Amino acid sequence: MCRPPVPRLSARLAAASTVVATLCMLGVPALAAALPASPASETQPTTGAVATGDAAAPLARTPVAERRFRAQPAAEAGGVMARAQRLEVERATVEAPRVDGERATAEAEGLDAERAAAESQRAATESQRAATEAERAATEAERAATESERAATESQRAAAESERAARAQRLQAETAAAADRAPGWEQRVGKLALARIAYPWQQLGWTVQFLPARTGYRGMAWPADRRIDVFVRDGQSLDEVAYVIAHELGHAVDLTHGTDERRTAWRQLRGMPAGAGWWACDACTDYATGAGDFAEVFAVSQLGPVDYRSEMGPPPDAATLTALAPLFGP
Repeated sequence: MCRPPVPRLSARLAAASTVVATLCMLGVPALAAALPASPASETQPTTGAVATGDAAAPLARTPVAERRFRAQPAAEAGGVMARAQRLEVERATVEAPRVDGERATAEAEGLDAERAAAESQRAATESQRAATEAERAATEAERAATESERAATESQRAAAESERAARAQRLQAETAAAADRAPGWEQRVGKLALARIAYPWQQLGWTVQFLPARTGYRGMAWPADRRIDVFVRDGQSLDEVAYVIAHELGHAVDLTHGTDERRTAWRQLRGMPAGAGWWACDACTDYATGAGDFAEVFAVSQLGPVDYRSEMGPPPDAATLTALAPLFGP
């Protein structure tokens, strides 16, 4: 146990007692207890007289052996304190890297947390931006659909108006043609009917003329003269006259652009026998020949099946007409 300092010690023993108390505070009680306490007789100063003027003051004297004995514990205490300080320095030196490592780890974890938060915020921003873009795209698509629907409605309305106007014009023309029997009415009716043909027949280099009715014939094509004669009958509608014109123009197309290869392709597309004849006899009905089928299908492509008479196959549907259309061109 640590003992309190003994009263009336000399100044040096008082210093030693202070060292002992310090060692006790530093946790070295065993060493402090090992320091011997001086007996009272040893701590009593030897009194002598020192003259100072007329008065004499007591002079404390400590034997050399006593001073040596009392200095030894103080030196040992100083060594212990030095070792304790060195141990403390070594411990601090050892602890410093660990503390630095923990601090660096904490800083790294903090940086990771900040980076994760930044990434999360960026992802949230990107998600919000994507949602905004998707909403904008949906709005644009809806607007485009509305515009498309409106345009389709307008187109349908315009087509209906155009069809109505065309019907009215045809009716007016037919009424006028039916009432027109003045000389040359065949030419006037024929020109009205020819205007209904969309094909650029003028590029074929053929001419078309309209003549009075002829028994047994409604139209004829003359290859040598590159001429078409249409025999207009009283009582025919403009559509019927136009269909006759289209049939004869079909012959003109075949005679101008047709080749053996094209005619073979035509037979295949129309499902005709490979050896089916193409031409009819001179001035004969041609509905049972390849040439007649070509002319009838061409007329359908211009006006629809107004008066379809081919014996080589049924009227073509839209898909068949699309496949055959290249054979009508150059």
